[in-house]
Amino acid sequence: MSIKKFATIFLLILVSFFFMAGSCSKEDNPVAPTTPADGGGGETTPNTMTFTFNTTPKDWSDYSSVFYDSGTTTTYITARETGTNAYPNIQIMIPGKDVTGTWTQADAGTGILYAASGTTSYFGTSYTIMISSYGAVGSKVTGNFWAQLTGTVAPNWATNGYFNVTRLADQ
Repeated sequence: MSIKKFATIFLLILVSFFFMAGSCSKEDNPVAPTTPADGGGGETTPNTMTFTFNTTPKDWSDYSSVFYDSGTTTTYITARETGTNAYPNIQIMIPGKDVTGTWTQADAGTGILYAASGTTSYFGTSYTIMISSYGAVGSKVTGNFWAQLTGTVAPNWATNGYFNVTRLADQ
């Protein structure tokens, strides 16, 4: 083999190595979300709500909130994807008020609903919801969740995320 051929092959291998190493960066490998710290700012800290649908993170911070509905005795954590008018949106429901803890699909009064559009919705068939802090009205509610969502239209979705959102007045 001539030196010119060897140098060409070596150069191609070297370029391929750098290309493959660059495509394996940590940012391309999703990790399980963690609940961010409130930062001690309470109501002055911006809402943070990030969901990951099938490994694609999405920011839902602009339209996120938490409120307690006294009529249904349910706490609702709701959000729309940032920059959208109505859809997609997500709603997480847990029973009770001022509560922290962990819930699954086996617990009565819980649920996760994802509306992709006005006619396409998915519901959690397997999920875990964790509320780590539940502040007073005007303060933050923080936690995270994981869910397998099933709907009448394929594909089904896997989702997870965390939230650090402002609690609104009870309704």
